[in-house]
Amino acid sequence: NRVWRWHFGTGIAPSIDNFGILGESPSNQPLLDWLAADFMNNSWSIKNLHRKVVTSQTYRQSSEQNDVSALKDSGGRLFSRWVPKRLEAEAIRDSLLAVSGKLDMTMGGSLLTVKNRDYFFDHTSKDMTTYDSFRRSIYLPVVRNNLYEVTQLFDGTDATVSNGNRFQTTVATQALFFLNSPLMLDAADALAIRASAGQTDASKKILTIYQAALGRPATEAEMESGKRFIRMAQESPAAGDTRSKEQIALAALAQIVLSSNEFVTLR
Repeated sequence: NRVWRWHFGTGIAPSIDNFGILGESPSNQPLLDWLAADFMNNSWSIKNLHRKVVTSQTYRQSSEQNDVSALKDSGGRLFSRWVPKRLEAEAIRDSLLAVSGKLDMTMGGSLLTVKNRDYFFDHTSKDMTTYDSFRRSIYLPVVRNNLYEVTQLFDGTDATVSNGNRFQTTVATQALFFLNSPLMLDAADALAIRASAGQTDASKKILTIYQAALGRPATEAEMESGKRFIRMAQESPAAGDTRSKEQIALAALAQIVLSSNEFVTLR
């Protein structure tokens, strides 16, 4: 049920941490039972379970609403279509590093710089916590009394308790992250540099930004609006910025694309 929830955003039994009387009943009990039996019959292989779920027809459905799903399954409880879901905080961070070309895919190891059982944060004068790494988010330390701000901002759970189901909020501070966060600004600037590498044509640069960030080419309307934006942005560059006018404009366009709902939403 937790594996299913991880991929679909909601479990077959929505109350992930409560299968008791006070929990919610599964929307498809036979499916849950079949998956459990198949999981055991395949040597309790989680890898096999993940493969079975993501290659299923249910997982590969379109997210577009149709008359049948709108009438009989408007809330998506029966999984008659793919219900769009926002990426988790860790995936948002990793995605920004990936499009910037900075994501470190090194496997294993630890980012902790202190000895075992040694203190590195005490709320007063000692703070050796650091999250400025290009390693994947799974390797970032989880400091229960000093959690990573990006994880907290995008609904990361309280690390002191077990929680199999993260809630999803939409708040103003998340928009401010896309506007002002150094992580976002650095990713946008790096993506703009990638788009400019070996290319002089504005259309190709815009196309590179869209393909890298959204996995698709820009539409004709997006291409035209992108060109207009770049022209306007070059006319009023930020004071004191040492980058070229074109680099500033491309980075601003990249930031807009990376801030879009499409970038952080699975469809």
